[in-house]
Amino acid sequence: MKSVEWLTNKINPVAEGLGCQLWGIQCLPQGHRTLLRIYIDKPGGSTVDDCQRISRQLSAGFEVDPPSAAPYILEVSTPGMDRFLFTPEQYLAYIGQKVQVKLRMAMAGTRQYKGQLVAVDLAAGQISISVMAGAETEPGAVVQVSLTDIQQTRIVPEWH
Repeated sequence: MKSVEWLTNKINPVAEGLGCQLWGIQCLPQGHRTLLRIYIDKPGGSTVDDCQRISRQLSAGFEVDPPSAAPYILEVSTPGMDRFLFTPEQYLAYIGQKVQVKLRMAMAGTRQYKGQLVAVDLAAGQISISVMAGAETEPGAVVQVSLTDIQQTRIVPEWH
């Protein structure tokens, strides 16, 4: 699979041309193929029709300039309520929300924290989480995590 930068440069103009924004990209191994999952969004939320239109446009473009020489599956999706966060700017928009953070390597005895996102320091490249759950960390403790140490972050929806 080509780089995320290459994919972003190909996908952004298509998404924006159809009234949406690229939310994020995942490349996930699926046996002998790769699942190329593209998340799109727009004010008011993207629809299944938006996903279909963008998928058709990308498929046509990828026939000419494919993202991979190996087999892949293209999937275009909305981020959903339990959305992944991909960029520092997305983290800023969700300060105060509950998040689930998975780390690349263990920190303080755990690779996973669940809690409230309380701060984002773009200059330092880190986030602060008030921990609800995490091995060897007191609930309510605030931990700082470098963005480069994060494997994935998801919003934890609150249902009222």
